[in-house]
Amino acid sequence: MMKHLAGIIAVILLAMTVGSLPASSQNTKKQEAKREKLQREIAILDGQIKANATKSANALNQLALIRKKVDSRKELVAESANMARWILL
Repeated sequence: MMKHLAGIIAVILLAMTVGSLPASSQNTKKQEAKREKLQREIAILDGQIKANATKSANALNQLALIRKKVDSRKELVAESANMARWILL
């Protein structure tokens, strides 16, 4: 993502440098269209990054809960085994 952002910044700087040269109206329109397309792409990628971060956090929380549940079940089995031994004595 950082390489992508650095590339975009480099393109913007290059466009600003080239933009100072005289350009035809058509080239300016193409550049503006490309700029808008890149801005939309960046916005979409930002949304995907946020969605993935949320999903990852939820998955980690679920994993922690499942591990706690497994530990509780292990304790329950051990306690049941102790009770069974106590009853058999």
